[in-house]
Amino acid sequence: MLGPHLPTAMGLPHACRKPIVELWERARSAAWPTLRAVDTAAEDDEGATLVVCHGSLGQALLCTALGLDATAWRRHPFPNCGMAEIDWPADAPRATRWRWRLPEEGCWQSGTAARALHLSRVGVRIEG
Repeated sequence: MLGPHLPTAMGLPHACRKPIVELWERARSAAWPTLRAVDTAAEDDEGATLVVCHGSLGQALLCTALGLDATAWRRHPFPNCGMAEIDWPADAPRATRWRWRLPEEGCWQSGTAARALHLSRVGVRIEG
């Protein structure tokens, strides 16, 4: 059994940490602004940036690009060696569409549809 002082002994704050919420926040507030700034500064006409990461960060990046919060954890699993293509116009507040490229190429899915599906799964009623 873990002692009550273990978190303090490990240098963690007394309050419980929420690693998934923290990961989503870092993806939304730090990773995407940096990636989008690099992408818009690129001199190529493609406007593409390749991001390589593991599953949890992949989920956080995909979901935050689509405007989904941390309640989307495990609802959009990001497979090992997976690759998603995200279409996020420079003037848009979030990605407009996405698709899997690996392990198998998928069809484009709209960001609006992904948000609506997620919200319906977590019990949020969507008007209109």
